[in-house]
Amino acid sequence: MRFTALLLLATLVGALVCAQDTTTNDIQAATAKSSLSQSMIEKSFLLADKAFDGAEDKANERIQDGKQLAEGAADFIQKLRKILLDPRKFGFLSI
Repeated sequence: MRFTALLLLATLVGALVCAQDTTTNDIQAATAKSSLSQSMIEKSFLLADKAFDGAEDKANERIQDGKQLAEGAADFIQKLRKILLDPRKFGFLSI
């Protein structure tokens, strides 16, 4: 367990060192070298945007389903409470 945590920390430190070595000028130069890479980046952003929109729609649907389920459960509990706690059913106890 400790070894795994140390390995994770070492990986994070290595990533930070590599990120620090890379300057924004290097990144800009690498992306500006070819228009193909630029168009691929734009396409990947568009695809990611569509994927997030789809995921957001699905999440909203699931939230609505959950709300309907909760409302239905609350109605069921109230109906069950009325049925089980009906004072007319306990009338025979007052004899």
